[in-house]
Amino acid sequence: MSKTALQSRAAGFSIAHITDTHLGAQHRDFEPNFLALTDEINRVAPDLIINTGDVTVNGTEEDADHQRAYELHQRLTPAWRVLPGNHDIGDNPRVPGEVLNKPVTAQRRDRYCAVWGADFWGTDAGEFRLIGLNAQLCGSDLAEEADQWDFLAQEVRALKDRPLALFLHKPLFLAHPDEPEPTHRYVPLAPRRRLLDLVSAARLRLVATGHVHQHRMMQVGSVLHAWGPSSAFVMPQGFQPTIGNKQIGYNLYHLDGDRVTAQVCTPSILAQNDIIDFPAPYGSVRDIIAGRATYRP
Repeated sequence: MSKTALQSRAAGFSIAHITDTHLGAQHRDFEPNFLALTDEINRVAPDLIINTGDVTVNGTEEDADHQRAYELHQRLTPAWRVLPGNHDIGDNPRVPGEVLNKPVTAQRRDRYCAVWGADFWGTDAGEFRLIGLNAQLCGSDLAEEADQWDFLAQEVRALKDRPLALFLHKPLFLAHPDEPEPTHRYVPLAPRRRLLDLVSAARLRLVATGHVHQHRMMQVGSVLHAWGPSSAFVMPQGFQPTIGNKQIGYNLYHLDGDRVTAQVCTPSILAQNDIIDFPAPYGSVRDIIAGRATYRP
């Protein structure tokens, strides 16, 4: 939820893209980085800040995590918007019928919306239209998924000739839209195809995502697919392969006309945390790597 109306102060429009902040009431290991990031972004003063999810440590279960994360976001002086991730409302199935440890549910979504407001939204940014989507609804078969598809179709019809930027928690794919392999890292194939179908006639210029805890920029035709780096932690090689760049930071976008320029910002004031050194929030990654524990998404 933004604090002020979105108004660009100069030619073009700037967006600070933060993600995977993992803030909580009980586990505050990553709060120092968020406070340092807040100082940095307040100094940069973009027109808008967007957090693309995993805002909380465990918002799926803890109301207090949402409350603490919201309090911390109130320290940001530019306007801001937030989207949910799997640690906020639960995960979507890779394939229909998959049984998950913490699945997305209407109750978990309602808990998120009670604090943060809408979990999918649209807003103007200069000549651009920005659409934020709830990636966790994709393939969920919740009633709210149908609402989101209707919303996206209406937004695309209203675009006319305006350029479009999409924001959501999960990347659409690794290298190609038709990748069939089921994975929790990307939007599942069937809803991915539906999403791309819906925006196929639009002047899509940017898809900005988080989730992977690695930053990466990939141009596919006229669309920049930008993965935002986590502000909280990276993951060790034995737990997660390197498919981008494992650094802590944020992305900064500048929208001008229908062009997008992007840069990765890795301020030295942010600690380069590795989750292997923080077993309290999610369990011991060392034990998972050694085979003494099982990772359950």
